[in-house]
Amino acid sequence: MHFLQRMVAKAVSEALTQAMNRKLQKQTDELVQENEDSTGGAYHFLVSGYYRGLQMKIFSVPMIIALLICLAGMTLSGQTDVVLESIMAVLIVVCITLRIVSQKKMQMIAYRKGEILFMDRKDTVIAQIPSYALNEAEINTWKVKIPWDGKFYLIERNPFDNGDAVKEMLSFFGIEE
Repeated sequence: MHFLQRMVAKAVSEALTQAMNRKLQKQTDELVQENEDSTGGAYHFLVSGYYRGLQMKIFSVPMIIALLICLAGMTLSGQTDVVLESIMAVLIVVCITLRIVSQKKMQMIAYRKGEILFMDRKDTVIAQIPSYALNEAEINTWKVKIPWDGKFYLIERNPFDNGDAVKEMLSFFGIEE
């Protein structure tokens, strides 16, 4: 059973990665053409939270549907158990909440000499910060937390996902981990 779960997880992960890479490559090419500047050079890109957001988007819907079917089946068959129904209702709310939160955390980061742009999943620029703000950043295995203008900008760092891209960005700006 464990082997089957790993095989399914690997296949889904590979499919998601390929789809995301195609989409991001297209967006990257468009942005580079629009925004290349001779003083700062071409933008480099990385993603933060995209894979987790896509996983929640894909897997939360079947989970919610399954829970609703179980809940409806219990109610229609007269096999109601208040505790079990409450647990299912809480799980449905948790799935919906996690889906919304994880999709809000999906970001694309564009950087070049002197600046870093944070963009949401709709390519709207959230923040444009100078690269020297990275000197004050809190950097660890799971995140890069950049303080700027009274706010913190977070780059989620997953060693199995975007860890190499984040490491490349930090070395681009000469930041040692």
